[in-house]
Amino acid sequence: MKKYPCKSKLRIVIFTFILTLLQLCTHHQIEADILENLSYTVVLLHSTKSDGTLTVGTGFFLATDLFLYIITAEHVAQTLTSQSQITIRTKEGKSLTFPLNDIVQDKEGNNWPTHKEADVTILPLKDNEKLSTEEFKNRFLPISLILKDKAAPLRATTLTVIGFPLGLPLVINTNDSFSPISRETKPASDLLILPRFDTKKPAKFFLTQDPSIGGFSGAPIVDTGLPLQIDNAMYLRPSMVLVVGLVHGTLSDDTGGEMGAIVPNYYILETIEQFEEQFQTQKHP
Repeated sequence: MKKYPCKSKLRIVIFTFILTLLQLCTHHQIEADILENLSYTVVLLHSTKSDGTLTVGTGFFLATDLFLYIITAEHVAQTLTSQSQITIRTKEGKSLTFPLNDIVQDKEGNNWPTHKEADVTILPLKDNEKLSTEEFKNRFLPISLILKDKAAPLRATTLTVIGFPLGLPLVINTNDSFSPISRETKPASDLLILPRFDTKKPAKFFLTQDPSIGGFSGAPIVDTGLPLQIDNAMYLRPSMVLVVGLVHGTLSDDTGGEMGAIVPNYYILETIEQFEEQFQTQKHP
């Protein structure tokens, strides 16, 4: 009986293709589930000025062994007052709005820990009954999900920012479905020293291919483990959640060119570590 080795090789190619396709489908389904879970960890921070204009920004819940926090950009925190509010997504997909002062320790915001260089502010939260309710269960990212590397993600990495650009869900309808908005992009640089757009002070950033949008400031930018495509080859990775930074803003020029500026992850860690070290020292002098 005559053998046909080409057919055997074709079967192997087809099987490999199908297996890869199934793995890709699985990765994308897992990513969808990850983003759904992340939608409960981000918060819309908003204030209404005396002239009636609305200021908005994004933050996200984070937990350490010592404290619960809202993490956001410093320039967002500076817009917050004792009258500011926070809106989160409920498990039913609706909006829940309440005064920020209900959960933050420092009601006036005079002593919120802020990084000395980077656009990062952390808001330590109260240990109160509100945060112990079922509504706040599983909303806090563990600090272990903050990437520790002092480097920008690989340029082939697909990153996702999730937050509230332009405060859209709040502006359009707060009584109907409420959802943060996610957007994919890729790193466009290694770590660079650039002037902050708010203070003009130098700090380290990495850039993304796509610009930010007002309201995304303070939002987490995450690596969900999507496959890497390098030189026409695809490399599968374990699905995961790693926070690689938070959104600072947009760099632009007169030609219309725009890129996103991202505060690297380790600045978040440094801000938390410094605050908790001071707390421990004061507690046990």
